[in-house]
Amino acid sequence: MTLCINNQKKGGKWIIYFTQNWMSNIGNFFIDIGALISLEEAVKLSENEMLSVIPIGTLNLWSKYIYIQKKASILKPLWRLVRPLFSEQKISNFMVQSSNRLNLAEVIKADYAVFSGWSLTTLHFKTYDKLFEKLMKKKVKIIFYGAGGNTYSDSEVEYIRDKLRKIKPHLLITRDSIAFEKYNDLAESSFDGLDASFYVNRLNFLKDIKLDIVPYVLLTFDRVENRETERRLEKEFREKGINVIKCSHAPYSKPSEKFVSESPFDYLLLYSQATEVHSDRVHACVVALSFGNKCRLYLRDIRSTLLSKACEGDITKELCRPRDISKLMKKQINILSQSLQK
Repeated sequence: MTLCINNQKKGGKWIIYFTQNWMSNIGNFFIDIGALISLEEAVKLSENEMLSVIPIGTLNLWSKYIYIQKKASILKPLWRLVRPLFSEQKISNFMVQSSNRLNLAEVIKADYAVFSGWSLTTLHFKTYDKLFEKLMKKKVKIIFYGAGGNTYSDSEVEYIRDKLRKIKPHLLITRDSIAFEKYNDLAESSFDGLDASFYVNRLNFLKDIKLDIVPYVLLTFDRVENRETERRLEKEFREKGINVIKCSHAPYSKPSEKFVSESPFDYLLLYSQATEVHSDRVHACVVALSFGNKCRLYLRDIRSTLLSKACEGDITKELCRPRDISKLMKKQINILSQSLQK
């Protein structure tokens, strides 16, 4: 398999992979890296040299959402108060607006289209609605890979089930068991799998890079309500003489002493060698576990369930060690490979 168009063989097949919106969360890049690694492994396993992947950006589709998000950041305290008063559908209707901009995915002649991450959400489907219609008309086989929902509320599940009935996905690999339970009957094939970003551990050379700061603990906190927790942990570790690195997954956050970068590989390097990771970012913990490191998540919402297959204990209550998920990861690639042969 190749990501280079020049190496595509005449008569071959194309897989479109839709990248994540990372403008406010660099952690979404981890999903893209893991998904592209997964697709590469799956194609190699299928021994089909006529398959190639083309990643396609989605900023055109998310531009209004991102614009409103940035404007609303000034009113975050007020937004937290009024948010529960509105349904997911109403919020999605407000955030999403159809656009006449060129979308490459609509003009590329492809055989498969792969969606990952939080793609089983109301906002995602409203944003991609017209695109799904065009892909179905072109008879492109749609794959949801390492996909999950947002709240799994009754309204969200009802809406997503209705959309999946119309789409009839070629393959659905979920990133948590709740999504599998809610939607597995609506795809030609389905599997209760893992978030795509667990596959970043294929970049195992990162653990061999020599750093002058080891050993160190990594603190990645972006939520206002966790500032005191972050300060407490930093103080405790420094009093023990342990090096502390503080990160933010918001690349355009206000200047501070925290590490930020436009490159996801910088973060992966830090996570790969940390002795412990403490974070309120789900994908910080995914990556830590993927590289075999201990971590704790300081966030209790439904998305934390995507970590349950990969750690020993309740990661929202205690520092957890990673569980061996190598067999599950291999099985997931096998199923993805089989779907690309049909």
